[in-house]
Amino acid sequence: MERATPQLSAPTARFAPLSQGLPFFHRSYRDHSDCAEDLDEKLRRMRVALERLVGIEYETVENCIRAGMFYEKGMMEKAHFFAAKAVGGVHDDTSLETAFCAYMIFASALYAMHRISAADELVEGVHAHLLAQENAYLLANLRAFTAQRKFCGGDAAAARAWLASGLGDPEDGNLFLYNIYCHFTTAKAYIVTGATGTAIPFTEKLLSFCEAYNRPLDIIDASLLLSIALRKEKRAREADSALVRAVEIAQRYGFVQPFVAESAKLSADLGRLSHRLLQPQFKDKLDSVFVKSLYFATLRAARQKHALPETEKPRLSARQLELIRLLASGYSYQEISEKTGIKISTIKTYLRIAYQKLGAVNKREAVAKAAAFGLV
Repeated sequence: MERATPQLSAPTARFAPLSQGLPFFHRSYRDHSDCAEDLDEKLRRMRVALERLVGIEYETVENCIRAGMFYEKGMMEKAHFFAAKAVGGVHDDTSLETAFCAYMIFASALYAMHRISAADELVEGVHAHLLAQENAYLLANLRAFTAQRKFCGGDAAAARAWLASGLGDPEDGNLFLYNIYCHFTTAKAYIVTGATGTAIPFTEKLLSFCEAYNRPLDIIDASLLLSIALRKEKRAREADSALVRAVEIAQRYGFVQPFVAESAKLSADLGRLSHRLLQPQFKDKLDSVFVKSLYFATLRAARQKHALPETEKPRLSARQLELIRLLASGYSYQEISEKTGIKISTIKTYLRIAYQKLGAVNKREAVAKAAAFGLV
């Protein structure tokens, strides 16, 4: 199934409401009620409306939504299972939008499970079919999907190329729901290229737009991007506020993947947050178990991303290792100084040497590589 050749038919306009969630139908899911309720029951209640909306394709669409929701919860085996069922339901009469969504969520699950070759092959097949169909709208979404994959590795050239394409630029300053995935890709591109001065107002506008349409996943993503951009501008308090907003919504649904997708940028911030949960402003808002699960999920993802051969493990002194571990737990230099009794200037000296041994250029990279070596 993983190497199935995409079967994409001619374009259709039948699914305008669902196509506003492309390349992932589940991003249009907005049920805020009974968030702890079982997903199966929610989808059963949706089935009548879904059949009326998409006719005979409702099973494929439903499997796309199921796969997407499990994907966001980090439950990749289940996401893969339902995505495979969605792909298996694609046939000659399936609309292009539905087929596209099925293949994109299947590819996403494969990438998350580190089945890179199978996912790449699938995406290449979809690209060839879309070129043959000359469907500019879906091609733009596919380009955004592949661009975001490159952004995860910090590919600034890919980010500049995306910005130059103009595919995610708002028309006359206005954002459009049908183009929202491309808008998110633009926000990420601004951050990757270091244009945080542009990223912040753009992402704030994107966040307000998502709030107006009451789309939980989009609100989480926009809040996380805003937090990352604000942190780069050293606006720590505002960055913390945006991160807490994202966590507060995510814990209602059990969404993990938005944080994992930005693991290199968020793991230290989540670690720091996990140590502040007893403070009054967080105590009643955040679930400590969920926050810690997010922190460990992002730390594992960062470790996998920077995986290095065991034979290259550097030899850190006991003090260097202690300080790296405190950094990984989210402590600031001031907090480390108070905890250890070491002056901040001395801490920085120890860490500078540790960074050199790890081959890291900054705190986030040092923590990620220390995790990769199994040191934290």
